[in-house]
Amino acid sequence: MYRPKKIEPFIMFTYKMLNSQSYKELPPSACKALPFFLAKVKHPQSSVQYCREIFSLSYGELKKTTGLSDKTCAKVFRDLVRHGFIDLVEKGGLRGHGKEVSKYKMSLRWKKYGQPNLMPSQKVEST
Repeated sequence: MYRPKKIEPFIMFTYKMLNSQSYKELPPSACKALPFFLAKVKHPQSSVQYCREIFSLSYGELKKTTGLSDKTCAKVFRDLVRHGFIDLVEKGGLRGHGKEVSKYKMSLRWKKYGQPNLMPSQKVEST
């Protein structure tokens, strides 16, 4: 009986994203971490659900998968928000934020990076 080989999971990383001004100006540590954020979303960028799916990625998880330091991980999150790849949905943390992991969603603001009409990330309350 013929059984097709199982396809390994992959991450959708478009040439448009790779060649964007936002990605080109992203610090190397954030470039290294971006695929781990992209892997959290199970919808293609062309789907309406791409920017609606809420996910979490802790500093510990990012540190473990990338080998980055705590300080660098904190900078990665800020850089990815600043460059328009992710948006903060709900702030977590150990001190004063209920010991919850922060929640994020993907953003397409990176397409307008460097343009005067780039909207800054705004915290969105989860529903």
